[in-house]
Amino acid sequence: MGVKNPRPHRLPVTLALGAATTLAAAGAWAGPALAAPAHPGTSSPGASPAVLMGTKARPGLKNCGLYPVTVKPRTLVLSCADANSQGKDLVWSQWGPTKAAATGVFTWNVCKPNCAASKTWGTSRATYTLSHVARTAKYGWLYEELTVHITGKQTGGFPRTITYPQKPMG
Repeated sequence: MGVKNPRPHRLPVTLALGAATTLAAAGAWAGPALAAPAHPGTSSPGASPAVLMGTKARPGLKNCGLYPVTVKPRTLVLSCADANSQGKDLVWSQWGPTKAAATGVFTWNVCKPNCAASKTWGTSRATYTLSHVARTAKYGWLYEELTVHITGKQTGGFPRTITYPQKPMG
């Protein structure tokens, strides 16, 4: 059973690292970024229950490098700074020692009239691949890279294939 997050889809940001991940008003994609949530300890929306340590046989995922370690989450925040793109309805066909694979829906904020005021979300089918397993002292074995390949209709401004870092932030 997934953990329910009562907060809305937009996560407040207190610290942004790297280039901001947003869809500009014109719909241009600016690339992945990492940020800290305003409420530490909150979990990914729809994520599976947190695990204490990933094992070599079953690594965990620390979504955006911030959220609790999970295995096979149903939802992933992709634009870590503002949650303006997400992976939803994920169905994992593989979760192994070197790779995890899922299919699901890629969602993005359409940003009209602007990203903060927009209530319209676009959707497209996508595949999700986790890779680059590394052992961390604090969390055990973790996937540290997420690649999303959009297989459905082209999304305004997003490239077909996007790679997001997932290394823990501390």
